Amino acid sequence: MDFDGVLHTESQVSRNPFHQLPLLESAFEGAICDVQIVISSSWRFHYPLEDLKRYLRSLSAFVVGTTPEIPPCSFMRYQEIMEVVQTHGRVKWIAIDDAKTEFPAGCENLLYCNPRFGFDLEQHRKLVEWLKAT
Repeated sequence: MDFDGVLHTESQVSRNPFHQLPLLESAFEGAICDVQIVISSSWRFHYPLEDLKRYLRSLSAFVVGTTPEIPPCSFMRYQEIMEVVQTHGRVKWIAIDDAKTEFPAGCENLLYCNPRFGFDLEQHRKLVEWLKAT
């Protein structure tokens, strides 16, 4: 999961950070699958994991770590996530991100958030459906 462009818009990061978090939290309410959140945000380079977890409030219990830093490459965010997916043997995963160009075209695992709006009702609906199917 990314932060900027997802949990807040770029324009709101300094004035109203994490303003979309309540909507994301509500998507996870009642989730009965084995949910684990891995933070792929650039915030991971500036804050310790415990601080990142505190920002996520009720979702902190699901946070298991961050994606690794890798050398620059094509689809870098996707490659970072794949390192985690392969290392931990995850079969089902979803990336909640606003950086569409950091993923291969047509990546079915990307839940794209328009950075002008962040995680909104459409992404909420899709995430709830994905969690139910998982």
